[in-house]
Amino acid sequence: MKKQREKIVIVLSGPQGAGKSTQGELLAKELGVPLLVVGSLFRAQIAAKTDIGILAKNIIEKGGIMPHEITREMLQEELQDRKYEKGLIIDGFPRTIPQAQQFDLFMPVTYMIALHISDEVAYERIGGRRVCAKGHVYNIHSDKPKKEGVCDVDHLPLVMRADDSKEAIKNRLKIYHQETELVIEYYKNKGKVLFFDASGDIPTVAKAIKTRMKALLK
Repeated sequence: MKKQREKIVIVLSGPQGAGKSTQGELLAKELGVPLLVVGSLFRAQIAAKTDIGILAKNIIEKGGIMPHEITREMLQEELQDRKYEKGLIIDGFPRTIPQAQQFDLFMPVTYMIALHISDEVAYERIGGRRVCAKGHVYNIHSDKPKKEGVCDVDHLPLVMRADDSKEAIKNRLKIYHQETELVIEYYKNKGKVLFFDASGDIPTVAKAIKTRMKALLK
């Protein structure tokens, strides 16, 4: 896929379990821009036990959303990095209309990729997710490790994250339907949303996204 001269900013949207990070990584390689996963920024703060990390741990484990001002300030600082000069793909932001409006002021969005799956599929995918201490992700239903409960790469134990509990998933899906879907409508009204059925396997969804983006950015 040919790289674009103009800065490209792509927002990934979809319920938990839709495969945003996975598809984002694949598309980032195609476009030659970095993938920014906002959740990873917060998890780094949690690991470092910063003031933001302590606050984030409590909120994220309950499936909630971090206060807008904290997220905005953290993002603005991160986006000063020169690696984002050609653009980026962002997963986990914006999640509300005010966030989308402010984001557009300093980082105009080129397209939003909206991945759709049913709540039933979301529960199955997230509930089956297991991670090691270094962040490698598996799924007991579809992407199993070679040895049950052990990471193939680091040989560390695989566990369920606290924010992947059934109650946390329920709360996150509720927030997604009540708030984040409004953001999709916001960008749809601007003619910037590309919808994809994400219920298929990873290669099938990735091919559909690649084909559509290649046609738009040629």
